[in-house]
Amino acid sequence: MRTKKKGNAKRTVIDRRTMLKVAGAAGALTTVSGMAPFGLAPVARAAAAGKSFVIGLASEADGVSTIVARPDHLGRLIERGLLDYDRAGASFKIVPGTAASMPEILDDGLRFRIKLRDDVYFHDGSKMNAESVVYWVNMQIDKEHPLNKLYKWRALGRLKSIEKVVAVDEYTVDFYLKKFNAAQMDWFTDIGYAGGPVERLKNKVDLVNTDLAAGPYTIASRQRGGATVLERFDKYFDPNEGNAPRIGLKTIPEVNARMAALEAGEIDWMDGLSAESAQHLKKVEGLEVSERKTLYVWFISLDMRNKPLSDVRVRQALNYAVDKESLIRDVLSGAAERSYSPLSKQFGDFYAGDQVKHYDYDPDRAKALLKEAGYPDGFKSTIYTNTGRIGQMKPIEMSQFIQANWKAVGVDCNIEASEWSAFESRRRKGEFPIATRGWTPSTADPDGLVFQNFHSSMVPPTQRNVAFLQDPDVDKWLDLGMGTLDMAKRTNAFVEAQKRIAELAPWVFICHEITFEAYNKDLMGYRVHPSGRGRSLTYAYKV
Repeated sequence: MRTKKKGNAKRTVIDRRTMLKVAGAAGALTTVSGMAPFGLAPVARAAAAGKSFVIGLASEADGVSTIVARPDHLGRLIERGLLDYDRAGASFKIVPGTAASMPEILDDGLRFRIKLRDDVYFHDGSKMNAESVVYWVNMQIDKEHPLNKLYKWRALGRLKSIEKVVAVDEYTVDFYLKKFNAAQMDWFTDIGYAGGPVERLKNKVDLVNTDLAAGPYTIASRQRGGATVLERFDKYFDPNEGNAPRIGLKTIPEVNARMAALEAGEIDWMDGLSAESAQHLKKVEGLEVSERKTLYVWFISLDMRNKPLSDVRVRQALNYAVDKESLIRDVLSGAAERSYSPLSKQFGDFYAGDQVKHYDYDPDRAKALLKEAGYPDGFKSTIYTNTGRIGQMKPIEMSQFIQANWKAVGVDCNIEASEWSAFESRRRKGEFPIATRGWTPSTADPDGLVFQNFHSSMVPPTQRNVAFLQDPDVDKWLDLGMGTLDMAKRTNAFVEAQKRIAELAPWVFICHEITFEAYNKDLMGYRVHPSGRGRSLTYAYKV
Protein backbone atom coordinates (compact mmCIF):
# COMPACT_ATOMS: atom_id res chain seq x y z
CA MET A 1 0.00 0.00 0.00
CA ARG A 2 1.19 3.51 -0.68
CA THR A 3 2.22 5.84 2.09
CA LYS A 4 -0.68 8.16 2.90
CA LYS A 5 -0.31 11.79 3.82
CA LYS A 6 -0.50 12.47 7.52
CA GLY A 7 -4.07 12.94 8.67
CA ASN A 8 -5.68 10.83 5.94
CA ALA A 9 -5.09 7.39 7.38
CA LYS A 10 -8.29 7.03 9.35
CA ARG A 11 -10.48 8.04 6.44
CA THR A 12 -8.65 5.79 4.02
CA VAL A 13 -8.98 2.69 6.20
CA ILE A 14 -12.71 3.24 6.58
CA ASP A 15 -13.26 3.85 2.89
CA ARG A 16 -11.20 0.85 1.91
CA ARG A 17 -13.28 -1.41 4.13
CA THR A 18 -16.36 -0.01 2.46
CA MET A 19 -14.82 -0.66 -0.93
CA LEU A 20 -13.94 -4.25 -0.02
CA LYS A 21 -17.47 -4.83 1.16
CA VAL A 22 -18.95 -3.38 -2.02
CA ALA A 23 -16.51 -4.84 -4.51
CA GLY A 24 -16.16 -8.23 -2.86
CA ALA A 25 -13.34 -9.68 -4.89
CA ALA A 26 -11.25 -6.50 -5.10
CA GLY A 27 -8.37 -8.28 -3.42
CA ALA A 28 -7.92 -10.29 -6.59
CA LEU A 29 -6.62 -7.13 -8.23
CA THR A 30 -3.73 -6.55 -5.85
CA THR A 31 -1.17 -8.00 -8.28
CA VAL A 32 -2.21 -5.49 -10.89
CA SER A 33 0.91 -5.35 -13.03
CA GLY A 34 0.70 -8.95 -14.12
CA MET A 35 -3.00 -9.67 -13.52
CA ALA A 36 -1.92 -13.15 -12.55
CA PRO A 37 -5.20 -13.93 -10.74
CA PHE A 38 -7.03 -13.94 -14.09
CA GLY A 39 -4.81 -16.71 -15.47
CA LEU A 40 -4.64 -15.34 -19.00
CA ALA A 41 -2.26 -16.72 -21.60
CA PRO A 42 0.30 -14.24 -22.99
CA VAL A 43 -0.91 -12.25 -25.97
CA ALA A 44 0.43 -13.23 -29.37
CA ARG A 45 1.36 -9.73 -30.51
CA ALA A 46 4.80 -8.14 -30.30
CA ALA A 47 6.08 -7.23 -26.84
CA ALA A 48 4.06 -4.55 -25.04
CA ALA A 49 5.66 -1.28 -23.98
CA GLY A 50 4.97 -1.98 -20.33
CA LYS A 51 2.81 -3.72 -17.76
CA SER A 52 -0.93 -4.13 -17.40
CA PHE A 53 -3.14 -1.86 -15.33
CA VAL A 54 -6.66 -1.65 -13.87
CA ILE A 55 -9.23 1.13 -14.19
CA GLY A 56 -12.00 1.73 -11.66
CA LEU A 57 -15.49 2.49 -12.94
CA ALA A 58 -18.58 3.90 -11.29
CA SER A 59 -20.93 1.69 -13.27
CA GLU A 60 -20.78 -1.46 -15.33
CA ALA A 61 -21.22 -1.54 -19.09
CA ASP A 62 -24.67 -2.89 -19.98
CA GLY A 63 -23.34 -4.45 -23.16
CA VAL A 64 -20.44 -4.59 -25.60
CA SER A 65 -21.41 -2.85 -28.83
CA THR A 66 -22.25 0.85 -28.83
CA ILE A 67 -24.93 0.42 -31.50
CA VAL A 68 -27.11 -1.67 -29.17
CA ALA A 69 -25.88 -0.88 -25.65
CA ARG A 70 -23.97 1.59 -23.48
CA PRO A 71 -20.48 0.17 -23.06
CA ASP A 72 -19.03 3.58 -22.11
CA HIS A 73 -15.37 3.12 -21.08
CA LEU A 74 -15.35 -0.46 -22.36
CA GLY A 75 -16.39 0.70 -25.82
CA ARG A 76 -13.61 3.31 -25.94
CA LEU A 77 -11.04 0.55 -25.43
CA ILE A 78 -12.30 -2.14 -27.83
CA GLU A 79 -14.12 -0.32 -30.65
CA ARG A 80 -12.79 1.61 -33.63
CA GLY A 81 -14.69 3.66 -36.19
CA LEU A 82 -13.88 4.64 -39.74
CA LEU A 83 -12.70 7.99 -38.37
CA ASP A 84 -11.71 8.90 -34.84
CA TYR A 85 -10.86 11.83 -32.61
CA ASP A 86 -7.09 11.91 -32.27
CA ARG A 87 -6.21 9.68 -29.31
CA ALA A 88 -2.44 9.96 -29.49
CA GLY A 89 -2.63 13.75 -29.60
CA ALA A 90 -5.53 13.88 -27.12
CA SER A 91 -7.56 16.33 -29.19
CA PHE A 92 -10.79 16.64 -31.17
CA LYS A 93 -8.90 16.62 -34.44
CA ILE A 94 -10.57 14.08 -36.74
CA VAL A 95 -8.15 11.46 -38.05
CA PRO A 96 -8.51 8.16 -39.95
CA GLY A 97 -9.41 5.16 -37.84
CA THR A 98 -10.01 2.01 -39.85
CA ALA A 99 -10.15 4.19 -42.96
CA ALA A 100 -6.88 4.43 -44.88
CA SER A 101 -7.30 8.19 -45.29
CA MET A 102 -9.81 10.97 -44.81
CA PRO A 103 -12.97 10.68 -46.94
CA GLU A 104 -13.10 12.02 -50.48
CA ILE A 105 -15.98 14.48 -50.83
CA LEU A 106 -17.94 14.08 -54.08
CA ASP A 107 -21.10 15.44 -55.70
CA ASP A 108 -20.94 18.74 -53.81
CA GLY A 109 -20.97 16.99 -50.47
CA LEU A 110 -23.77 14.55 -51.19
CA ARG A 111 -21.41 11.58 -51.52
CA PHE A 112 -18.46 10.61 -49.34
CA ARG A 113 -16.01 7.97 -50.57
CA ILE A 114 -14.01 6.13 -47.93
CA LYS A 115 -11.06 3.89 -48.69
CA LEU A 116 -10.58 1.26 -45.99
CA ARG A 117 -7.29 -0.04 -44.70
CA ASP A 118 -6.53 -3.52 -46.02
CA ASP A 119 -5.08 -4.76 -42.71
CA VAL A 120 -8.02 -4.39 -40.32
CA TYR A 121 -9.44 -7.46 -38.56
CA PHE A 122 -12.46 -7.88 -36.34
CA HIS A 123 -11.97 -9.56 -32.99
CA ASP A 124 -13.43 -12.82 -34.32
CA GLY A 125 -10.47 -12.94 -36.74
CA SER A 126 -12.35 -12.05 -39.93
CA LYS A 127 -11.05 -9.27 -42.15
CA MET A 128 -12.77 -5.93 -42.61
CA ASN A 129 -13.77 -5.03 -46.15
CA ALA A 130 -16.33 -2.89 -47.93
CA GLU A 131 -19.03 -5.56 -47.65
CA SER A 132 -18.69 -5.64 -43.86
CA VAL A 133 -19.23 -1.88 -43.63
CA VAL A 134 -22.16 -1.88 -46.06
CA TYR A 135 -23.90 -4.75 -44.27
CA TRP A 136 -23.35 -3.12 -40.85
CA VAL A 137 -24.86 0.19 -41.92
CA ASN A 138 -27.74 -1.31 -43.88
CA MET A 139 -28.93 -3.51 -41.03
CA GLN A 140 -29.45 -0.31 -39.04
CA ILE A 141 -30.99 2.01 -41.65
CA ASP A 142 -32.79 -0.34 -44.07
CA LYS A 143 -36.17 -1.36 -42.67
CA GLU A 144 -36.31 -4.23 -45.16
CA HIS A 145 -32.96 -5.66 -44.03
CA PRO A 146 -33.38 -9.11 -42.41
CA LEU A 147 -31.65 -7.92 -39.21
CA ASN A 148 -33.24 -4.48 -38.96
CA LYS A 149 -35.80 -5.47 -36.35
CA LEU A 150 -33.49 -7.74 -34.40
CA TYR A 151 -32.27 -4.94 -32.11
CA LYS A 152 -33.19 -1.47 -30.99
CA TRP A 153 -30.39 0.49 -32.60
CA ARG A 154 -28.77 3.25 -30.55
CA ALA A 155 -26.62 4.94 -33.19
CA LEU A 156 -29.29 5.99 -35.68
CA GLY A 157 -28.96 9.66 -34.77
CA ARG A 158 -25.74 9.99 -36.74
CA LEU A 159 -26.83 7.60 -39.48
CA LYS A 160 -29.95 9.56 -40.33
CA SER A 161 -28.12 11.50 -43.05
CA ILE A 162 -27.43 8.34 -45.11
CA GLU A 163 -29.61 7.55 -48.13
CA LYS A 164 -27.67 4.45 -49.17
CA VAL A 165 -24.23 2.89 -48.88
CA VAL A 166 -22.50 1.09 -51.75
CA ALA A 167 -19.37 -1.06 -52.01
CA VAL A 168 -17.30 0.35 -54.90
CA ASP A 169 -14.63 -2.33 -54.69
CA GLU A 170 -13.19 -4.63 -52.01
CA TYR A 171 -11.95 -1.79 -49.81
CA THR A 172 -13.88 1.28 -51.00
CA VAL A 173 -17.30 2.43 -49.80
CA ASP A 174 -19.51 5.26 -51.05
CA PHE A 175 -21.94 6.91 -48.64
CA TYR A 176 -24.81 8.77 -50.34
CA LEU A 177 -26.48 11.46 -48.22
CA LYS A 178 -30.18 12.33 -48.22
CA LYS A 179 -29.21 15.96 -47.96
CA PHE A 180 -26.06 17.96 -47.38
CA ASN A 181 -24.61 17.59 -43.86
CA ALA A 182 -21.68 19.83 -42.95
CA ALA A 183 -21.03 17.79 -39.80
CA GLN A 184 -20.68 14.48 -41.65
CA MET A 185 -16.96 14.14 -40.92
CA ASP A 186 -17.74 14.17 -37.19
CA TRP A 187 -20.57 11.73 -37.73
CA PHE A 188 -18.20 9.21 -39.33
CA THR A 189 -16.50 8.83 -35.92
CA ASP A 190 -19.65 7.05 -34.75
CA ILE A 191 -19.54 3.27 -34.28
CA GLY A 192 -22.71 3.05 -36.34
CA TYR A 193 -20.43 3.26 -39.39
CA ALA A 194 -17.73 0.91 -38.07
CA GLY A 195 -18.59 -2.39 -39.80
CA GLY A 196 -18.87 -5.97 -38.56
CA PRO A 197 -18.16 -9.56 -39.64
CA VAL A 198 -20.92 -10.40 -42.10
CA GLU A 199 -21.13 -14.15 -41.52
CA ARG A 200 -21.42 -13.74 -37.75
CA LEU A 201 -24.06 -11.06 -38.21
CA LYS A 202 -26.09 -13.21 -40.62
CA ASN A 203 -26.19 -15.88 -37.91
CA LYS A 204 -27.88 -13.34 -35.59
CA VAL A 205 -25.02 -13.17 -33.15
CA ASP A 206 -25.78 -11.58 -29.78
CA LEU A 207 -24.37 -8.09 -30.37
CA VAL A 208 -25.11 -6.99 -26.82
CA ASN A 209 -22.68 -9.48 -25.32
CA THR A 210 -20.34 -10.48 -28.20
CA ASP A 211 -17.13 -8.61 -29.01
CA LEU A 212 -17.03 -8.13 -32.79
CA ALA A 213 -15.17 -4.81 -32.73
CA ALA A 214 -11.86 -4.01 -34.44
CA GLY A 215 -9.97 -2.03 -31.77
CA PRO A 216 -6.62 -2.57 -30.04
CA TYR A 217 -8.12 -4.57 -27.16
CA THR A 218 -10.50 -7.50 -27.11
CA ILE A 219 -12.50 -8.98 -24.23
CA ALA A 220 -10.69 -11.88 -22.58
CA SER A 221 -13.22 -12.33 -19.77
CA ARG A 222 -16.31 -10.49 -18.59
CA GLN A 223 -18.19 -11.19 -15.40
CA ARG A 224 -21.42 -9.34 -14.76
CA GLY A 225 -21.09 -7.68 -11.39
CA GLY A 226 -17.37 -8.48 -11.33
CA ALA A 227 -14.25 -7.71 -13.32
CA THR A 228 -13.72 -7.45 -17.06
CA VAL A 229 -10.30 -8.19 -18.51
CA LEU A 230 -9.16 -6.95 -21.91
CA GLU A 231 -6.08 -8.14 -23.74
CA ARG A 232 -4.20 -6.77 -26.69
CA PHE A 233 -5.60 -7.89 -30.01
CA ASP A 234 -2.77 -9.56 -31.90
CA LYS A 235 -4.11 -8.53 -35.32
CA TYR A 236 -4.63 -4.85 -34.55
CA PHE A 237 -3.26 -2.69 -37.35
CA ASP A 238 -1.41 0.00 -35.35
CA PRO A 239 1.72 -1.25 -33.53
CA ASN A 240 1.98 2.03 -31.61
CA GLU A 241 -1.33 1.55 -29.81
CA GLY A 242 -2.22 -1.02 -27.19
CA ASN A 243 0.89 -0.60 -25.06
CA ALA A 244 -0.28 -2.62 -22.07
CA PRO A 245 -0.71 -6.39 -22.49
CA ARG A 246 -3.95 -6.29 -20.50
CA ILE A 247 -6.37 -3.78 -19.02
CA GLY A 248 -8.66 -4.68 -16.15
CA LEU A 249 -12.00 -2.96 -15.59
CA LYS A 250 -13.33 -3.04 -12.04
CA THR A 251 -16.76 -1.68 -11.12
CA ILE A 252 -16.78 0.12 -7.77
CA PRO A 253 -19.96 2.22 -7.61
CA GLU A 254 -19.19 4.39 -4.58
CA VAL A 255 -16.69 7.20 -5.26
CA ASN A 256 -14.98 7.05 -1.86
CA ALA A 257 -14.48 3.32 -2.35
CA ARG A 258 -12.88 3.95 -5.76
CA MET A 259 -10.63 6.58 -4.22
CA ALA A 260 -9.57 4.14 -1.51
CA ALA A 261 -8.85 1.46 -4.12
CA LEU A 262 -6.71 3.95 -6.05
CA GLU A 263 -4.79 4.94 -2.94
CA ALA A 264 -4.27 1.28 -2.08
CA GLY A 265 -2.88 0.47 -5.53
CA GLU A 266 -5.77 -1.86 -6.38
CA ILE A 267 -6.80 0.27 -9.37
CA ASP A 268 -4.63 2.62 -11.41
CA TRP A 269 -7.10 5.10 -12.93
CA MET A 270 -10.49 6.62 -12.15
CA ASP A 271 -12.69 9.53 -13.20
CA GLY A 272 -15.95 10.94 -11.87
CA LEU A 273 -14.24 12.90 -9.11
CA SER A 274 -15.73 15.95 -7.47
CA ALA A 275 -13.51 18.99 -7.04
CA GLU A 276 -13.29 18.21 -3.32
CA SER A 277 -12.23 14.60 -3.96
CA ALA A 278 -9.67 15.78 -6.50
CA GLN A 279 -8.14 18.10 -3.91
CA HIS A 280 -7.85 15.20 -1.47
CA LEU A 281 -6.13 12.91 -3.98
CA LYS A 282 -3.68 15.64 -4.99
CA LYS A 283 -2.16 15.27 -1.52
CA VAL A 284 -1.60 11.51 -1.86
CA GLU A 285 1.92 10.44 -2.72
CA GLY A 286 2.24 8.50 -5.97
CA LEU A 287 -0.96 9.81 -7.56
CA GLU A 288 -1.52 12.29 -10.37
CA VAL A 289 -4.73 14.33 -10.68
CA SER A 290 -5.62 16.01 -13.98
CA GLU A 291 -8.50 18.28 -14.88
CA ARG A 292 -10.45 17.97 -18.10
CA LYS A 293 -12.10 20.98 -19.65
CA THR A 294 -15.19 19.96 -21.55
CA LEU A 295 -17.70 20.78 -24.28
CA TYR A 296 -20.40 20.76 -21.61
CA VAL A 297 -22.57 23.83 -20.98
CA TRP A 298 -24.92 24.52 -18.05
CA PHE A 299 -27.55 27.19 -18.64
CA ILE A 300 -31.02 28.48 -17.87
CA SER A 301 -33.42 28.67 -20.80
CA LEU A 302 -35.89 31.55 -20.93
CA ASP A 303 -39.13 31.03 -22.88
CA MET A 304 -39.40 34.12 -25.08
CA ARG A 305 -43.07 33.64 -25.99
CA ASN A 306 -44.60 35.17 -22.89
CA LYS A 307 -44.17 38.28 -20.76
CA PRO A 308 -41.98 39.35 -19.11
CA LEU A 309 -39.40 37.07 -20.78
CA SER A 310 -40.47 38.24 -24.23
CA ASP A 311 -38.61 41.50 -23.53
CA VAL A 312 -34.88 41.26 -24.31
CA ARG A 313 -34.15 43.77 -21.55
CA VAL A 314 -35.62 41.38 -18.98
CA ARG A 315 -33.59 38.46 -20.31
CA GLN A 316 -30.43 40.56 -20.27
CA ALA A 317 -31.23 41.72 -16.74
CA LEU A 318 -31.47 38.09 -15.56
CA ASN A 319 -28.00 37.51 -17.03
CA TYR A 320 -26.47 40.58 -15.36
CA ALA A 321 -28.04 39.61 -12.03
CA VAL A 322 -26.13 36.32 -11.65
CA ASP A 323 -22.67 36.34 -10.07
CA LYS A 324 -21.26 33.49 -12.17
CA GLU A 325 -17.73 33.65 -10.73
CA SER A 326 -19.01 33.31 -7.16
CA LEU A 327 -21.34 30.48 -8.17
CA ILE A 328 -18.44 28.58 -9.72
CA ARG A 329 -16.23 29.21 -6.70
CA ASP A 330 -18.72 28.66 -3.87
CA VAL A 331 -21.17 26.09 -5.28
CA LEU A 332 -18.97 24.15 -7.70
CA SER A 333 -15.66 24.49 -5.82
CA GLY A 334 -14.06 25.92 -8.95
CA ALA A 335 -14.93 22.94 -11.16
CA ALA A 336 -16.15 25.00 -14.12
CA GLU A 337 -15.30 27.80 -16.50
CA ARG A 338 -17.60 30.75 -16.95
CA SER A 339 -19.84 30.59 -20.01
CA TYR A 340 -20.27 33.55 -22.34
CA SER A 341 -22.01 31.72 -25.17
CA PRO A 342 -23.24 28.18 -25.85
CA LEU A 343 -19.81 26.86 -26.95
CA SER A 344 -16.85 26.33 -24.63
CA LYS A 345 -13.20 26.94 -25.48
CA GLN A 346 -12.88 23.25 -26.31
CA PHE A 347 -14.66 23.91 -29.61
CA GLY A 348 -11.47 25.61 -30.81
CA ASP A 349 -11.99 28.18 -33.56
CA PHE A 350 -15.77 27.92 -33.15
CA TYR A 351 -15.47 29.43 -29.66
CA ALA A 352 -16.78 32.99 -29.60
CA GLY A 353 -16.66 33.84 -25.90
CA ASP A 354 -14.15 36.64 -26.42
CA GLN A 355 -16.33 38.26 -29.11
CA VAL A 356 -19.87 38.06 -27.77
CA LYS A 357 -21.67 40.43 -25.41
CA HIS A 358 -20.55 39.76 -21.82
CA TYR A 359 -22.96 39.82 -18.90
CA ASP A 360 -20.59 40.58 -16.05
CA TYR A 361 -22.19 40.64 -12.60
CA ASP A 362 -23.92 44.00 -12.33
CA PRO A 363 -27.09 44.01 -10.17
CA ASP A 364 -27.51 47.76 -10.63
CA ARG A 365 -27.53 47.31 -14.41
CA ALA A 366 -30.04 44.48 -13.97
CA LYS A 367 -32.36 46.69 -11.90
CA ALA A 368 -32.11 49.51 -14.44
CA LEU A 369 -33.02 47.19 -17.31
CA LEU A 370 -35.99 45.78 -15.40
CA LYS A 371 -37.21 49.32 -14.66
CA GLU A 372 -36.73 50.29 -18.31
CA ALA A 373 -38.77 47.24 -19.36
CA GLY A 374 -41.63 48.26 -17.03
CA TYR A 375 -40.81 46.05 -14.04
CA PRO A 376 -39.31 48.45 -11.47
CA ASP A 377 -40.35 46.12 -8.66
CA GLY A 378 -39.34 42.96 -10.51
CA PHE A 379 -41.72 40.05 -11.04
CA LYS A 380 -42.50 36.56 -9.78
CA SER A 381 -41.83 33.25 -11.51
CA THR A 382 -40.53 29.71 -10.99
CA ILE A 383 -37.19 28.08 -11.71
CA TYR A 384 -37.80 24.51 -12.88
CA THR A 385 -34.95 22.10 -12.26
CA ASN A 386 -34.26 18.44 -11.57
CA THR A 387 -33.34 16.55 -8.43
CA GLY A 388 -29.96 15.54 -9.79
CA ARG A 389 -28.58 13.26 -12.45
CA ILE A 390 -25.10 12.40 -13.73
CA GLY A 391 -24.16 15.18 -16.11
CA GLN A 392 -26.33 17.88 -14.49
CA MET A 393 -23.74 19.16 -11.96
CA LYS A 394 -25.54 20.46 -8.82
CA PRO A 395 -28.88 21.67 -10.21
CA ILE A 396 -30.69 22.38 -6.96
CA GLU A 397 -27.77 24.13 -5.26
CA MET A 398 -27.06 26.15 -8.42
CA SER A 399 -30.75 27.07 -8.71
CA GLN A 400 -30.80 28.22 -5.08
CA PHE A 401 -27.78 30.46 -5.68
CA ILE A 402 -29.41 31.97 -8.77
CA GLN A 403 -32.71 32.36 -6.89
CA ALA A 404 -30.92 34.49 -4.26
CA ASN A 405 -29.15 36.60 -6.91
CA TRP A 406 -32.42 37.30 -8.71
CA LYS A 407 -34.21 38.04 -5.43
CA ALA A 408 -31.67 40.82 -4.83
CA VAL A 409 -32.86 42.63 -7.99
CA GLY A 410 -36.57 42.05 -7.34
CA VAL A 411 -37.18 38.82 -9.28
CA ASP A 412 -38.83 36.46 -6.82
CA CYS A 413 -38.74 32.82 -7.96
CA ASN A 414 -39.83 29.58 -6.40
CA ILE A 415 -37.85 26.44 -7.22
CA GLU A 416 -39.69 23.37 -8.46
CA ALA A 417 -37.52 20.25 -8.74
CA SER A 418 -38.62 16.93 -10.22
CA GLU A 419 -36.86 13.67 -11.04
CA TRP A 420 -34.98 13.61 -14.34
CA SER A 421 -37.32 11.75 -16.70
CA ALA A 422 -40.38 13.77 -15.69
CA PHE A 423 -38.44 17.03 -15.79
CA GLU A 424 -36.89 16.43 -19.21
CA SER A 425 -40.13 15.20 -20.72
CA ARG A 426 -41.87 18.44 -19.79
CA ARG A 427 -38.88 20.64 -20.64
CA ARG A 428 -38.61 19.20 -24.15
CA LYS A 429 -42.26 20.07 -24.73
CA GLY A 430 -41.56 23.69 -23.83
CA GLU A 431 -43.67 23.67 -20.66
CA PHE A 432 -41.20 25.58 -18.47
CA PRO A 433 -40.78 29.38 -18.75
CA ILE A 434 -37.48 29.16 -16.84
CA ALA A 435 -35.57 25.88 -16.74
CA THR A 436 -32.05 24.70 -15.91
CA ARG A 437 -30.18 22.23 -18.11
CA GLY A 438 -26.72 20.78 -18.59
CA TRP A 439 -25.83 19.72 -22.13
CA THR A 440 -22.94 17.56 -23.33
CA PRO A 441 -22.67 17.68 -27.15
CA SER A 442 -22.37 14.28 -28.81
CA THR A 443 -19.68 15.51 -31.21
CA ALA A 444 -17.12 18.31 -31.32
CA ASP A 445 -19.00 19.94 -34.17
CA PRO A 446 -21.21 22.87 -33.10
CA ASP A 447 -24.17 21.84 -35.24
CA GLY A 448 -25.92 19.68 -32.65
CA LEU A 449 -25.75 22.08 -29.73
CA VAL A 450 -26.24 25.41 -31.48
CA PHE A 451 -28.62 24.38 -34.27
CA GLN A 452 -30.88 22.23 -32.06
CA ASN A 453 -31.20 24.89 -29.37
CA PHE A 454 -31.50 28.11 -31.37
CA HIS A 455 -32.72 27.59 -34.95
CA SER A 456 -36.36 28.58 -35.44
CA SER A 457 -37.14 25.21 -37.04
CA MET A 458 -36.10 23.47 -33.82
CA VAL A 459 -38.83 24.74 -31.46
CA PRO A 460 -40.79 21.99 -29.70
CA PRO A 461 -41.89 19.42 -30.57
CA THR A 462 -39.21 19.30 -33.29
CA GLN A 463 -36.14 19.65 -31.09
CA ARG A 464 -34.67 21.43 -28.06
CA ASN A 465 -35.20 25.15 -28.78
CA VAL A 466 -37.28 25.54 -25.60
CA ALA A 467 -36.45 29.27 -25.45
CA PHE A 468 -38.53 29.52 -28.65
CA LEU A 469 -35.91 31.78 -30.20
CA GLN A 470 -37.04 32.58 -33.75
CA ASP A 471 -34.70 35.16 -35.18
CA PRO A 472 -33.96 35.54 -38.92
CA ASP A 473 -30.35 36.61 -38.33
CA VAL A 474 -29.64 33.60 -36.13
CA ASP A 475 -31.26 31.33 -38.72
CA LYS A 476 -29.25 32.93 -41.51
CA TRP A 477 -25.90 32.31 -39.79
CA LEU A 478 -26.80 28.80 -38.64
CA ASP A 479 -28.01 27.85 -42.11
CA LEU A 480 -24.74 29.11 -43.55
CA GLY A 481 -22.71 27.17 -40.99
CA MET A 482 -24.71 24.04 -41.72
CA GLY A 483 -24.58 24.58 -45.48
CA THR A 484 -20.89 24.61 -46.30
CA LEU A 485 -17.81 22.44 -45.90
CA ASP A 486 -15.53 25.47 -46.14
CA MET A 487 -14.10 25.60 -42.62
CA ALA A 488 -13.36 29.32 -42.67
CA LYS A 489 -16.93 30.10 -43.70
CA ARG A 490 -18.36 27.64 -41.17
CA THR A 491 -16.28 29.13 -38.37
CA ASN A 492 -17.32 32.70 -39.18
CA ALA A 493 -20.97 31.72 -39.46
CA PHE A 494 -21.10 30.01 -36.07
CA VAL A 495 -19.20 32.86 -34.43
CA GLU A 496 -21.65 35.40 -35.87
CA ALA A 497 -24.58 33.24 -34.76
CA GLN A 498 -23.24 33.17 -31.21
CA LYS A 499 -22.79 36.94 -31.17
CA ARG A 500 -26.43 37.40 -32.13
CA ILE A 501 -27.61 34.72 -29.68
CA ALA A 502 -25.73 36.32 -26.80
CA GLU A 503 -27.25 39.71 -27.63
CA LEU A 504 -30.77 38.24 -27.60
CA ALA A 505 -30.07 36.32 -24.35
CA PRO A 506 -32.46 33.35 -24.75
CA TRP A 507 -30.33 31.66 -22.07
CA VAL A 508 -28.71 32.77 -18.88
CA PHE A 509 -25.17 31.64 -19.68
CA ILE A 510 -23.64 30.08 -16.56
CA CYS A 511 -20.68 27.72 -17.00
CA HIS A 512 -18.78 24.94 -18.76
CA GLU A 513 -17.91 21.98 -16.55
CA ILE A 514 -14.39 20.90 -15.56
CA THR A 515 -14.04 17.25 -14.56
CA PHE A 516 -11.20 15.39 -12.88
CA GLU A 517 -9.29 12.15 -13.38
CA ALA A 518 -6.79 10.56 -11.00
CA TYR A 519 -4.25 7.88 -11.77
CA ASN A 520 -1.11 6.13 -10.64
CA LYS A 521 2.06 8.07 -11.47
CA ASP A 522 3.47 4.77 -12.77
CA LEU A 523 0.88 4.91 -15.57
CA MET A 524 2.87 6.07 -18.58
CA GLY A 525 1.78 7.14 -22.06
CA TYR A 526 -1.60 8.44 -20.93
CA ARG A 527 -2.92 11.87 -21.91
CA VAL A 528 -6.28 13.21 -20.76
CA HIS A 529 -8.53 13.37 -23.82
CA PRO A 530 -11.10 16.21 -23.95
CA SER A 531 -13.89 13.75 -24.80
CA GLY A 532 -13.37 11.90 -21.50
CA ARG A 533 -14.01 8.29 -20.49
CA GLY A 534 -10.34 7.48 -20.85
CA ARG A 535 -10.29 7.62 -24.66
CA SER A 536 -6.46 7.69 -24.67
CA LEU A 537 -6.00 4.81 -22.22
CA THR A 538 -5.23 2.59 -25.22
CA TYR A 539 -1.77 4.24 -25.23
CA ALA A 540 -1.17 3.76 -21.51
CA TYR A 541 0.96 1.19 -19.67
CA LYS A 542 2.57 0.74 -16.26
CA VAL A 543 6.28 0.77 -15.57
